Amino acid sequence: MKKILAGLLLLSAAFAFAGGNKDSAAEESGVTTLSFINWGSAEEATMAAFNAMIADFEQKNPDIKIDNWVVPYNQMFDQLLILNAGGEPPDVAQLHGTWVSALQNAGALAPLDSLLPQNVQDDFYPQVKEGLIYNGQLYAAPWSPSPVVLYYNKTLLNKAGYTEPPKTMEELFVMAEAVANLGADESGNTIYGVGIQSKKLNSSGFYFLPFIWDKGGDLTDETGNVVINSDATKQALAEVKELFDKNISPVGLEIKDLRTLFAQGLLGFTFDGDFGYATFLALSPKGQAFADEIGIAVMPGEPGNMNGFFIEHNLGIFEKSEKKEAAARFVAYLSSPEAMAIYNANNGNKTPARYSVEQIPFYSAPENAHMRQFITAMQNSRPLPQKNPGFVAAMEEIAEGIQRVGINNESPDTVVPEMAEKIIRIYSEQ
Repeated sequence: MKKILAGLLLLSAAFAFAGGNKDSAAEESGVTTLSFINWGSAEEATMAAFNAMIADFEQKNPDIKIDNWVVPYNQMFDQLLILNAGGEPPDVAQLHGTWVSALQNAGALAPLDSLLPQNVQDDFYPQVKEGLIYNGQLYAAPWSPSPVVLYYNKTLLNKAGYTEPPKTMEELFVMAEAVANLGADESGNTIYGVGIQSKKLNSSGFYFLPFIWDKGGDLTDETGNVVINSDATKQALAEVKELFDKNISPVGLEIKDLRTLFAQGLLGFTFDGDFGYATFLALSPKGQAFADEIGIAVMPGEPGNMNGFFIEHNLGIFEKSEKKEAAARFVAYLSSPEAMAIYNANNGNKTPARYSVEQIPFYSAPENAHMRQFITAMQNSRPLPQKNPGFVAAMEEIAEGIQRVGINNESPDTVVPEMAEKIIRIYSEQ
């Protein structure tokens, strides 16, 4: 187990690295050992994919051995900060997109421009690189961008009198109310029209941004100034409050709860990434047959409005790594067509981050026709406005605003200015 600065030792019985100690024998024999910290190996849905990719890389690169460090997702960000502060970070890390700004601001990440081959950099879709560039340099490699789409239950929509998904937010609210008016299923379980996250979690905040964007508002302007104190934000919160008041959306839930409701056929619409698709099938009592009831549409919005966004899972190389060249080979491999073919074969539903990956047979197979919808959604999505290190904290403030207005019945006219003031303070402290 790695040594960490006294007072920062939080690696405990709560989790354990799968590796953790470098293989000195391998180092002496000319084999470079890279530490790779990730949460994918900790999750049942992706464990096999990660193991298979690592094995394939080691077979193709016999001079490199991967020391796989396994950390649960909800502990990962804190551990990255702790390990970096302790002076012994991993060589390569799986990174959620919302973490990159804080790690880059802390000097933890190495710029990749001189490490990754130019042909690899040019192969990434421009929009997935956009949110990872700081001061003109790329600080994380896109790996598995997940465009957030509108999932809908075709059966519930048909029962409510509709055959096509909504194209605008206004249409969404009308259709969601019609679905909610179905009342209950045969077992007496309440049917909801749409799911809005309302727990105080940062995901509740950034899943709410499309409602603000749809009204013409935003979190920040082009220069990074906080502009969320707007009529657009107030209107968006008022609309969400109406969804709660009319029982069109359940109250007090997070994304995992909404996934369960959707999989059980009790939710007409929900917002989720490409990873939600396999989760719905796994959770549904109907199993794979539930796929016939799942519809996928781009985020609703007026023509010209880009209300969609994507959540990236990225790869970073730590600045303190002494094995950056080998680490870059591993990063380039993980985002390659070869690795993504393995990823999809073991888990599926991963939207490509590189042009070349889009060409692998997986995406053209008839049984994976839904993947073309995710790729289309990527073209209509923007990166989250996450370049300020205070972004995650700001999203938690928005989540609290949703609770105050939607659940506690406070006025948006009071809540929004106070929320904006807190976010301005958070951003000014970075």
